[in-house]
Amino acid sequence: MTQVVDTAKPLGYGLLTFQQESIREILTEGSPQLIGSHVDAVSAFLPHTVELDRELLVRLEECGALECFTVRDTGELVGYAVYTVGPNTHSLGEYKAVQDALYLSPSARRGWAAVKFIKYTADALLGMPLITEVYQSTPLERDFGPVLERAGFKPLERMYVRRQ
Repeated sequence: MTQVVDTAKPLGYGLLTFQQESIREILTEGSPQLIGSHVDAVSAFLPHTVELDRELLVRLEECGALECFTVRDTGELVGYAVYTVGPNTHSLGEYKAVQDALYLSPSARRGWAAVKFIKYTADALLGMPLITEVYQSTPLERDFGPVLERAGFKPLERMYVRRQ
């Protein structure tokens, strides 16, 4: 069920709405062009092919380990954020949400819309039982750290990856 809880109106664009929705809505309603644009953007700097495990995403959501949020422009899906949720092994009894995917179409990035959307997702997650921390990441090749800082995040660490 979709419940609009915040909005933003970038200059010269339609009304953007932010809401929590199911991963199924993103996967079935998300245009191949929108999801394809995200996969292309990520694939440009990753050393491996991106292939969504749609069944796993649905199963994670069914067991409460995935939370999803969307941006819509006059009803049309133009962006999404997906977080995995799990126990914080460093803080007994607390949970953390970790960004798995964040994508806004270029038209939804104008003005303060991206900042407002990221802040909305963090506020919604922190309002859920047990979640005490939200982790966001940004690729070094397309660093949007200043956007995250405007949304209330602080730099914490730099991560490295090594693949087989």
